Amino acid sequence: MYDDSVGIRVANHLENCLNYHRAGIFFVDLSNRVFDLISYCDNKTSHIVIVDTGRLGLDAGDYKVIRLEQARSSKKRLPKVSVDVHSTDLFKVLDFARTLYKELPIIDLLIIEPKEIKLAEGISNDLARKIDEYSKIALAALERA
Repeated sequence: MYDDSVGIRVANHLENCLNYHRAGIFFVDLSNRVFDLISYCDNKTSHIVIVDTGRLGLDAGDYKVIRLEQARSSKKRLPKVSVDVHSTDLFKVLDFARTLYKELPIIDLLIIEPKEIKLAEGISNDLARKIDEYSKIALAALERA
């Protein structure tokens, strides 16, 4: 999905460059399996960072980190925020998770403005050159929880 693959690329970059499994940090490719996120919402998980593209009206490659609850309450103020993962509404998935688990972990969204979403392999240069930066931002979000 071209630029929509940025989340997978960030997870792979972190996993390949940093061995965080020993620290209890795992990188999960949800791709077309967003419902798998529910299994990570148990009481063993303290924090989740979801990296994905979203239309925020920013320049291609720019990003914003938003706490999930802030994104939910800001949906009307930020109408261009696309908080759906491959046509699955993330809020609905997490509302279902709330029916299974008393309390959800802290969830941050690293939303990256895509240059282009299309059915093609690859990623635009605007996003590719920032994979390392996005990785550092995702880790910083984990540390600030």
